[in-house]
Amino acid sequence: MENALRPQLVLRSVFLVLKWVLLTFLLLITLMPLVWTLVSSLKTNEEIWSSAFSLPARLSLDNYAKAIRLDGFFQAFGNTILAAVVSTAIVGFIAAMASFALSGQFKGSGILFGILIAGVYIPINAFMLPYFAIARWTGLYDTLAILIIVYTAIGLPLSVLIIRNYMSTIPREIEESALIDGCTYPMRFWTIILPLTAPGIMAASIFNFIAAWNEFFFALLLTVEKQSRTLQVSIRFFSGAFTNDYASIFATLVLSILPTVIAYVLFQNRIISGLTSGALKG
Repeated sequence: MENALRPQLVLRSVFLVLKWVLLTFLLLITLMPLVWTLVSSLKTNEEIWSSAFSLPARLSLDNYAKAIRLDGFFQAFGNTILAAVVSTAIVGFIAAMASFALSGQFKGSGILFGILIAGVYIPINAFMLPYFAIARWTGLYDTLAILIIVYTAIGLPLSVLIIRNYMSTIPREIEESALIDGCTYPMRFWTIILPLTAPGIMAASIFNFIAAWNEFFFALLLTVEKQSRTLQVSIRFFSGAFTNDYASIFATLVLSILPTVIAYVLFQNRIISGLTSGALKG
C-alpha cells in the first residue's frame, strides 16, 4: 500500500514545489520595479549611473526634500486628491442607487444593467475625442471639474457591476420584512440596503480611487496649465525641471504611488470581501 502511494506523494510534492517556484517568480517580477524605484530614490545620481542595482552607500531623504520643494508639487498633489476623492464619492453614491434600482425584478432591468456595464468592455481611449469635444463645448477644458466628470463616467460601469453583485447576496426576506413594516422605497435603500452593501461600495470605491489617482491619459489631454494639472501629469514636467536629476525623479515617483499602496494595504480585506461575496451566493 505504501509503495502504491509513494508515486502520488512524489508527484504531489513536485507540483507543490513548482507552484511555489512560480508564485515566487511572479512576486519577484511584480515587486522588482517598485523596490528598484524605492532604492534608487535613496541614492545619489552618481550611484545610479555607476551601479543602478546596488544599495545606496548611505540612507538619505535629500531627494524627497528636493522633490517636495519643487514648484507646483503640492498643488498637483492637492489637485489629484480632490479629483480622486470627489469622483470616487460621486461614483459610489450614484452606483449604489443605480444598483438598488437595477436589482429590482422589473421588466427590462437586465437589459438596462447590460447596457450600463457595457462600458467595462469598451477601451477607455475610444472616448478620447468625445470627452475632448465635450470639454471644449462646455467650457470646462483645463479645469478639475472636467476630470471629475470623466473619472465619474469611467468608474460607473465597474462600480455598478461590483455593487449590484454584492446586493444580490442580501436576502430578499430582509427587504420584504421592511416592506411589510411600512418602509417606503427610499427608506429601504437608506436604512437597510445601503448599510448592508457598505463592503461592496468600499471595494468599488478603492478601485475608483486608485484608477483616478494613477490616471494619466485624460489628465494630459484635458488639462494644460499648472493650476489644473494632476500629480501624474506634473511628473512629466518635473523631469524636465530636474534635468538629469534622476534620483529626485525616483523620489517623486515614490511619493506619487505611496497613497494608493497605503489605501490598498489598509482596505485589502474589504476589497476581497466585496469582490467575492457575489460569487458565494447560494
